[in-house]
Amino acid sequence: MTDLVGVRASSGQSALEQRGFTYAEGKTEASTQISYYWHARDKNCIRVETYDGRYTAITDASNKDCGKGGGSDVAVAAAAIGAVAIGALLLSRKDKKKDESGYQQDWQQVEAHGLQSGTLRIFAQPDKNSRVRGQVDEGSLLRNYGCDNYNGESWCEVTTMNGRTKGWARDRYLRASDSSASHLPDYGGSAGDLVEVYGLSSGQLKIIGTPSKNGYVVGRVNGGTTLRRTGCKSSEGENWCHVATLDGYLNGWARERYLRTTSSGGGNSGSIAGIEGMYAVNAIDELRTRGFENVDSQSSGSTIYGIYYFRPTRLCVQTTAANGRIVDIRDIRTHPRCR
Repeated sequence: MTDLVGVRASSGQSALEQRGFTYAEGKTEASTQISYYWHARDKNCIRVETYDGRYTAITDASNKDCGKGGGSDVAVAAAAIGAVAIGALLLSRKDKKKDESGYQQDWQQVEAHGLQSGTLRIFAQPDKNSRVRGQVDEGSLLRNYGCDNYNGESWCEVTTMNGRTKGWARDRYLRASDSSASHLPDYGGSAGDLVEVYGLSSGQLKIIGTPSKNGYVVGRVNGGTTLRRTGCKSSEGENWCHVATLDGYLNGWARERYLRTTSSGGGNSGSIAGIEGMYAVNAIDELRTRGFENVDSQSSGSTIYGIYYFRPTRLCVQTTAANGRIVDIRDIRTHPRCR
């Protein structure tokens, strides 16, 4: 249904009817019209939100909302997708072996979060009864090398950022830190400066923790991969640039000679500048003009969340609309439907 987000309500209703949906009931909340449509063959109920004569969100709803009684597993699944959109996922151990984003991700930056005692213990083994190698405070940054289930609980293999303490921590106390471009270190560049990996004679480009060929390799990217560059500096007789993958999970230093400005950064293509504050219906049109696809939407009360994907650079953003305006738009790095 994502192709109908942004269309006129009259055209949208005709399209829904052609797809087998019939109007069930509706109501008005503030200045937004909420309508429910029922698909008899699939026994599926959807919720359509209309503002200023345009569809602004189409989400799954429970069968009860369409007056059919009972709940719907589909609605529960939709709520789960909405939760994923707001929180970034932790890297699993399987992700390191097969990555769809075109790069080998060796570690992910995470932070200690939601600690009951104020400190996070790092164990020698994925077992709370094993030896404690160290502990860190709430908010401390760590490197996550992947998570997996051990003894009925999810554990992540981590190290402190200085590499002095290595072990295992329960992932319930970890979350992916906000390492999007707007929160990366500023080295004199622009967070919106997109570059492309090129000129490799063989293999992959190493992303290193420090601007040194002898530094710790944090990951590798393929030729042609688009990265964000936040500045460059000279070190050890050559130029290095601080870069990050577009999902923000992998960042470090790379040799400038293997980077070049990509045309994807030109004009407004793939840009989210100026979207915040716009009327939601105008923002939908503008994002599509800039090449974004609406791949998902989710509502919570009067707030509507939209997921938009810019395929050329794999940029995944979430919009938050309230009272018909975009109150927030941000790069969420990853989402099940941004692929």
